Amino acid sequence: MRLLTVADIALFLAEKAAAAIHFDANWDARYRAVTRTAMADAEHLLADRANFGEVGCDNYPELAKSIPILNVPSVAYYRDGKLVGALSARPRMCDSTWSVSSVATRFSN
Repeated sequence: MRLLTVADIALFLAEKAAAAIHFDANWDARYRAVTRTAMADAEHLLADRANFGEVGCDNYPELAKSIPILNVPSVAYYRDGKLVGALSARPRMCDSTWSVSSVATRFSN
């Protein structure tokens, strides 16, 4: 995943029709391994169709606030530069929701 800054976002979203941005924070490591693994696996499978990036909420809180995420870690999904959905990690979701197939299905259409 590419580390993104506020200045990078517009170009990042324009490079491919689909994009996923992982929002994370240094202070919340509880689900980090699960979400980062799922995103890395999805990127490996879908790199030809979608961009995968990461934003550190500690460094860019204004960017994180502009996306309707409930907590971190979260992923925002974009199609043609427009936000189409967001998924936040929650305790009961980490085993089933954060899998390669769940991330990949966001780009199946």
